[in-house]
Amino acid sequence: MEEAEIKIYTKEQLNSFEKQFSSTNLLTAFKLGRPLGARVGKAFCLLWSDIDWKKKTIKVTKQLVLEDKMWTLRNTKTVASIYDLNLQEDIYNYLKELKATLDRQKAELGLAYRKTRVAIDRGRNKAKEIVEDLDFINVK
Repeated sequence: MEEAEIKIYTKEQLNSFEKQFSSTNLLTAFKLGRPLGARVGKAFCLLWSDIDWKKKTIKVTKQLVLEDKMWTLRNTKTVASIYDLNLQEDIYNYLKELKATLDRQKAELGLAYRKTRVAIDRGRNKAKEIVEDLDFINVK
């Protein structure tokens, strides 16, 4: 079996990626994934309730996968995949500012504020539940 080549990006390349993402809904996932090493499916499923603002940590307990043509929130495959990540100061400050901005938008827009609709996988042989009221960090 051939080993996959590990690609290491320079700081300049990473900054260029961040600039490209700055006007998209991918920016927050990129900002979380870059220093924390969070995978895309984990970066997109993080909820505001996963953050411990006092300890400056974020708990990773689930993943978001595309399944049966719908985004599905499910538990991680193993217990080892559940962990707390320490938030670096710049990420912590970015998230505090983002939370304040989103809270202002929700207050201003009321019912017009767009909610993310996902399915929740409740386990083997159980029907998925469609929810719209989860407070995701990454929003469109």
